[in-house]
Amino acid sequence: MVPNMNTSLIIKPTSGSGIKIARQLAKMNQDELAEIFGITEQQISCYENEKSIPPTDNVLLIADTCKVDPGLLLFKFRIKTKIHLICIL
Repeated sequence: MVPNMNTSLIIKPTSGSGIKIARQLAKMNQDELAEIFGITEQQISCYENEKSIPPTDNVLLIADTCKVDPGLLLFKFRIKTKIHLICIL
């Protein structure tokens, strides 16, 4: 059998999990981060759970505040791989 691999890269704007990781690395809770930006804790939760997308300037400010590379927050990368096995007789 010979594997036939089909790989695709899915890129989404802003990574909610990246925002959460950055916040946690900065040892902040959602309320503390929200207070810095003048928004609600619920809005931070929506960003982290990808229920809403923050404006790019907020993403850059979050990265700066949490001292992380903005690339961690700007894109969500996920590689999807499908492997099809082909039988050769």
